[in-house]
Amino acid sequence: MNPEKNPDKNDIYNVIHNQIQDGILAPGHWMVERELCRQYGLSRTPMREVLWRLEKDGLLIQTPGKGFRIRELNLQEIMEIFQAREAVEGMATFLVSYHQDQTFFDKIKDLREELESLEDQELQLRGPQIGSQMHSLIISSAKNTILSSFFNKLHNLYSLTVNISRRSYEIEMISRDSHLSIMKAIEDHDGERAEKLMREHLRETCRNITKIFYPNLIA
Repeated sequence: MNPEKNPDKNDIYNVIHNQIQDGILAPGHWMVERELCRQYGLSRTPMREVLWRLEKDGLLIQTPGKGFRIRELNLQEIMEIFQAREAVEGMATFLVSYHQDQTFFDKIKDLREELESLEDQELQLRGPQIGSQMHSLIISSAKNTILSSFFNKLHNLYSLTVNISRRSYEIEMISRDSHLSIMKAIEDHDGERAEKLMREHLRETCRNITKIFYPNLIA
């Protein structure tokens, strides 16, 4: 971002938000206000408003006397996020399986076929992107405002779990197979099977994250 172009705090918020969600800024990274002001050409007060907004999103933690750092999820938080996702996304998957809009099924088919066509070396980069598109498409197409509201509240924290799982090729390979099965069940209009597969997928991803990245915290 060019600081000579009258920087807007909303634009800067979006840039930093995306960098956190994409894993460019890693969990635990300290957000030094002075450096951020210089980098984005923003004065201290609006930059602090950006950081407060990111804190409200759940992406930053403020430590008195030290400043802001990117949130690091602990094991309990990860488990709670996946439990909430299982409830919300399981039901959404059931609902969309009986959708009447053919455009939705065409999009699901396109995602499935692209995921099937990926070479192994492409999977770790493109696989999580397709997975995120699938999950978001299911929620947005369920036509349930309550589920959408819950998902939106979960979305920021959910993105932090994606940044954990995408670091493991093993998890991405397992997720690929799960995503393909979920999308095929949706295309077959088999809501009960699609919901079951979605719940199992989220449960398995949580277990694998725990096993690979938190081996000393489980029995």
